[in-house]
Amino acid sequence: LHNPLTDGETLGKVIQLETLNYGFTKTLQKKQNNATRLDAQNQAYVALVEKAMAAQKNVERMEKELQDSAEVSNCDRNIAEWES
Repeated sequence: LHNPLTDGETLGKVIQLETLNYGFTKTLQKKQNNATRLDAQNQAYVALVEKAMAAQKNVERMEKELQDSAEVSNCDRNIAEWES
């Protein structure tokens, strides 16, 4: 439509449509990029939460081991006192 025979009004509308189409395309690409980044952030968040939960379980296990060890030491001390 960009040729010398196209009248000014039609050419103006074609240019407006091209501009709208360009803007729509850019907006759509930005939306898709944002959705991709949001998905990546969500996946990273889930991985971080899973890592934190695993670390918390490890802490709880270590605390239990420490408690069990303290109880065994206390029993050994009581036996030693009883035997003496």
